[in-house]
Amino acid sequence: VVVVVVVLVVVLVVVVVVVVVVVVVVVVVVVVVVVL
Repeated sequence: VVVVVVVLVVVLVVVVVVVVVVVVVVVVVVVVVVVL
């Protein structure tokens, strides 16, 4: 049970990090396009 919870937490953290990175990349691209 503890192992399952740990795996779920790790997966959630990875998903959140990926989403944040994607959002940051999109924002940077939009800013660059708007500025240029």
